[in-house]
Amino acid sequence: MIRLIAFALVLLMLSGMSASAQGRGPDLIIENVEILPESFRAGDVVTIRAQVTNDSRENVTERFDFTVKVDNVRIGIFSVRLSAARQNRVFETTWEAQEGDHELLLEVDRPRNQILEANERNNTFQTSLSVAPDSNIISLTNTGLESQGNAWQQASDALNFNVTSTNLFALLELVQGGFNNFSKAMTSLVNRLDIANSNWPGAFISDNVFGPLLPHYREISNAAAAINTSLENLDLDGAVQGMSIIQTSLNDLAAFDNAVLPLADLSQAAQTLGFAIDAAIEAQETFNTDAGADAAIDTLIREVQGFGIILADVARDLAQSANNNTAEFEDDQGQTLRALTTSTQVTITAPAGNVMFELVDSTGTAVLNLNGDSNRLNWSGTDNDGRELVSGDYSFRIRWEGSASGDVGTMTLTN
Repeated sequence: MIRLIAFALVLLMLSGMSASAQGRGPDLIIENVEILPESFRAGDVVTIRAQVTNDSRENVTERFDFTVKVDNVRIGIFSVRLSAARQNRVFETTWEAQEGDHELLLEVDRPRNQILEANERNNTFQTSLSVAPDSNIISLTNTGLESQGNAWQQASDALNFNVTSTNLFALLELVQGGFNNFSKAMTSLVNRLDIANSNWPGAFISDNVFGPLLPHYREISNAAAAINTSLENLDLDGAVQGMSIIQTSLNDLAAFDNAVLPLADLSQAAQTLGFAIDAAIEAQETFNTDAGADAAIDTLIREVQGFGIILADVARDLAQSANNNTAEFEDDQGQTLRALTTSTQVTITAPAGNVMFELVDSTGTAVLNLNGDSNRLNWSGTDNDGRELVSGDYSFRIRWEGSASGDVGTMTLTN
């Protein structure tokens, strides 16, 4: 009996010691998460705000990362120091909402787990986001052109470096961060173009100029992500391989240049990226020596910045093309329509005259053809025989004088 009691006491002591050991150390948690505005649609800028707290009496002695991801793509990363117990900091980042279902993931001290914590199981916050279209009248032509313009502008901004250090590792980290944001811009573009391509109506499939671009944009997105990883590991050879893939894809995209897709400048961007590749190769060869590395990294920075400047020109041309190749749906007060009902009096305004408006129902049957001499057409929600159209999904194509493929899109009509 005495032996049993002694054994039980030992177990209790060991259990207490284990619990005490488990409770030691800081405890990093994510709380007070806000997603603003509470209601948003595709194209809206969403603010994601959260508080990181050391929920413990123990101090944190090292920096750690707090990351924000959408669909496992990093949209924000912060280097955090919470030196005092019970200390907290609030962080926020923004995301351009994209139509569809998404997963939002916030992580603290992941995946490195640099901080030894009392509880390692409360370092994440995850929730689902469902994003509705920005309108029930969707111009797929505008989506394809505008999303490309936005992506190239974001890529240009990402490569506009603010150089404040001459340290080689700091400079490489600067380039790495630029290609990380470049990758995010391209990933967002691929998602938006994929939606436009998958929703393109079969009746007007010959006018889809965006589908053939998708494989090349995917290659650029993947290559930019690979460059980010390579530079993070100081692997200049890997970065060179990634930039070479982007260079090839840029030349492939430039070959699609036409009146709707002003992509010719991408060949110039590819040439400038080639100079950056040469500088990266030289930097790799001289990185472990005393001579040449400084100059090579400096050249790499300048050529990548020059590459970014050309991308801004591409963005501007695509934005102008979106204006030139998109029609407007307006109500009788001249306001842009977001919702369409059978009782709505619609004015269709095109960039030029001799407008033609075609409407096809969900079965692929043409239900309406309207023509006009000017750049404006009036429509009251009826078919070719003047009958009120039934509620449902429709596809449209609008052509005008001088247009190549016109404006193609989808709409939902309600009673």
